[in-house]
Amino acid sequence: MTEAADEFEAFEEKEDLPPEWQRAFAWVERALGGRVCKLRRQGRWRPAYFFDLERPGGERLELYFRGDRGHAEGERVESVLDHEANIYRVQEAAGLPVPHVYGLCPDPRGIVMDRLPGDFNLASVPDPKRRAAILDHYIELLVQMHAIDASLFEAVGLERSEGGRSLALGDFDQWVEQYRKAKRRPEPM
Repeated sequence: MTEAADEFEAFEEKEDLPPEWQRAFAWVERALGGRVCKLRRQGRWRPAYFFDLERPGGERLELYFRGDRGHAEGERVESVLDHEANIYRVQEAAGLPVPHVYGLCPDPRGIVMDRLPGDFNLASVPDPKRRAAILDHYIELLVQMHAIDASLFEAVGLERSEGGRSLALGDFDQWVEQYRKAKRRPEPM
């Protein structure tokens, strides 16, 4: 994951975090062997943090904790995060520049992964030739991603879509079903 310059907030102290985040970063320290520092909450609807992990010997990892968005009533037990982490792992093995996944924190659920350099806003690149080169590179990466054998994704639990409707809509029907189960009153919009 990347961080945009406008998302920097003041650093937080682990001791000042809510209990669930203290548990999360204690898990990170145990699982990855280091000390969490430079915590900054990412301002968005999904709970997420940018942070550094200082390891013995002076090694410093720039990491990102992508929290679970939660589950709707009736949603499948396996988390969207599990699928996301597995997709990153397959893509990384294929040589794509994706964040390395260090692990899945069990409580609160979240992916601990590399924090990649860069900015998600192409408009922040002032040089039009540089923007065009970035877009060309993006297309090259899409070609490389689509060349990955689909059986590698199936091997980590993803289902292969078959038939026109499934290929076009993916998991849209599951989201509609979850919406309808959770819906409590008419929603004309």
